[in-house]
Amino acid sequence: MDLATQGLLGAVIAQAGFQKKLGKKAVLWGAIGGMIPDLDVLSQLSSHNIDHLIWHRSFTHSLWFGPVLGTIMGFALGHYYFNRKEQHHQSTKHLGSWITMMVLAILTHPLLDLFTSYGTQLLAPFSQERFAIDALPIIDPFYSLPLLFALILGLVYGLKSQKSIRLAVASLIFSTFYIGYAYLQNEKAKDLAQVALAQYDIQYDTLEAYPTLFQPWLRRFVAKNQSHAYTGELSTLSLHPTGAAIIREQPNFKDPMIEQFKQSHAGQVFEWFSMGQTWPQVWKTESGGTVVTLWDLRYPDFYLYDPQSMPRAELGKGIDALWGVRIEYDAFGRTHQQPYQYSREYRSKFLPIWKAVWRKTFDQSLETIALVSEKRDLL
Repeated sequence: MDLATQGLLGAVIAQAGFQKKLGKKAVLWGAIGGMIPDLDVLSQLSSHNIDHLIWHRSFTHSLWFGPVLGTIMGFALGHYYFNRKEQHHQSTKHLGSWITMMVLAILTHPLLDLFTSYGTQLLAPFSQERFAIDALPIIDPFYSLPLLFALILGLVYGLKSQKSIRLAVASLIFSTFYIGYAYLQNEKAKDLAQVALAQYDIQYDTLEAYPTLFQPWLRRFVAKNQSHAYTGELSTLSLHPTGAAIIREQPNFKDPMIEQFKQSHAGQVFEWFSMGQTWPQVWKTESGGTVVTLWDLRYPDFYLYDPQSMPRAELGKGIDALWGVRIEYDAFGRTHQQPYQYSREYRSKFLPIWKAVWRKTFDQSLETIALVSEKRDLL
């Protein structure tokens, strides 16, 4: 999840179980421990901008990293603060508390990331397998805000007070049960998607659902057969038996350059990163070259959440995905550049996305629509 939430989780863990013995500094170090695993984002500074997908959520997010680094940091912090307190005749090091707190603060980071769709290499570097439980979006105020409130009220009451400790414990219990609730919404979304797809007689071999943004109810689904992909969003709060699903058939591009890109290093990395949920798009340049993009279907083009935000005909155009990797070949099938990440630009248009998400989540007037083209293959 986002870095702020990871820091909050580490801080509230310290508030709940360790600040009474270790003091306010425990909350600060808990927050630092909760954010440490995301230092691997520095891998994005690599000149090869695809390989950072391998390193992010890699060994710093493995199951062994927290116990090892947490033990080292906890041991060092215990000795450091003991040496400072010795001058005031306080002789206890609290090594066990420092070590346990830092291990938990660091280890809970990859465990929380596990419940997002991005994928986490829990066994790295011994295995590059990506693990993901599709429950939480990467930004979810319903998870983050209770932790923030517990921390703020804890500061108001005094971090060593029983009210502060109870608030922290309660927020941790709530957030844990909330993850389970969010996962159940994802399973419900699969059931609703099955009904929606069957309504339009769409055949598929695989069907997956994914969280979207800000809340647990609006879900993305991806259905695939051997030649086609169908994507869309639905709300588990909708009274419609299909969750008011929007179903979009992705254009079926055919070109030999697609397979060439998929077999390249960048294509294989992105296929692994997306956990098999890629879809190609191809177009020709004026010079006879070919541009190939592999899109990650797990993350939608957010503006397509709301069918009333644009003409119906526009909803079915292009690939319904947020980002992917792109490469350009010349007329002879050669490339003279590195593949690069390509994403749609939304930074300056946050409010329309926010409105579209909540409208699609709560509007009971929306019904299921399917945007399936008559001509399915693009040669």
